[in-house]
Amino acid sequence: MISHPTVALRKTLSANDVGATGSHQVGILVPKSMVDYFPELAQRVRNPVAWLEIQTPDGRQFRWRYIYYNNRRTGDGTRDEYRLTHVTKYLAEEGAAPGDVLEFRRSGAQQYQIRVMAPENVAEMLVLRTSGRWRSVRLGANESRS
Repeated sequence: MISHPTVALRKTLSANDVGATGSHQVGILVPKSMVDYFPELAQRVRNPVAWLEIQTPDGRQFRWRYIYYNNRRTGDGTRDEYRLTHVTKYLAEEGAAPGDVLEFRRSGAQQYQIRVMAPENVAEMLVLRTSGRWRSVRLGANESRS
């Protein structure tokens, strides 16, 4: 699990992520190459879950579910994917739009500080890893403390 204080995870939000398409989606897909930023989930248990404690810059708190839909592996379905669910309320309160960036900063074992940024407000920094709309980035000295 990535836990260094100068590493953040960023996801450029899609229309599906923010509910702009009207589709019924089960949370934000987390690429398998990025799951080490989140708590480890049991691989042999059907659809294992961890609840994440989420805090915003203004102190609001949320609980998001991090789940591994693994019923393809357990033999009773077709899914083999990681998702973040229970995110809709926060994204709606923030007025998040497609193209905005959702940033995660680990603050404890299952605790994260998050924020939504307009693309024009996202500072360029060293990208450590990328997968689709996801980026693992190294924060600058000033950003890692904020």
